[in-house]
Amino acid sequence: MAESLSPQEQKQKRRGVITSMFVHSIAVILLLLPFLKIPIPPPGQEGILVNLGLPDVGQGEENAGPSAPAEEVAPPPQPEPEPEPEPEVRPSKKPEPAKEKPVVKTEDPEAVALRKQQEKERQERDEKARQEEARRQAEADAKRKQAEEEAQKKAEADKLKEGIGGLFGTNDATLVSLAKSNAFKWKFAKGAADKQCGTITYRFKVQ
Repeated sequence: MAESLSPQEQKQKRRGVITSMFVHSIAVILLLLPFLKIPIPPPGQEGILVNLGLPDVGQGEENAGPSAPAEEVAPPPQPEPEPEPEPEVRPSKKPEPAKEKPVVKTEDPEAVALRKQQEKERQERDEKARQEEARRQAEADAKRKQAEEEAQKKAEADKLKEGIGGLFGTNDATLVSLAKSNAFKWKFAKGAADKQCGTITYRFKVQ
């Protein structure tokens, strides 16, 4: 029969088992680590040694004498190369100008509205300025026309005055003679008063 262990002893036993397993796992990993390590870079293949012998010493006891100089052999005559055809010169075509792609611009709606408002205000100011200039021009024309009419009337009045003044400038003027001759033709009836005085007014019209 297993001995009954207290909870404290069971807890300590469990800790001991876990610790033992952990220590043994680390030991196994350390033992397998050299076998799992891959050399970087891996070792290359070993070369093979080849003995080619000495270059000046051959096999045998006698050495070969100096070799006769090789006869110079004239190279066979080579056919003359055929003349290459001249390349055909073609007029170069001018590259066509690249077509410009239309640029699509996007504007801020508020900026567009502000620009339209400013353009409208500028047109209104220009229209008011044109109307004001037209009014000033009309007033200036009216004043000039009035001044010309007044000057013309004054000139006519001065001319008429000079003409009438010329008629009365001497004692023997024509209008005075006509007035006197007409006044002498009048006949007055007798009245109650012994003496009466009066005037006769003549109005001449220039035709």
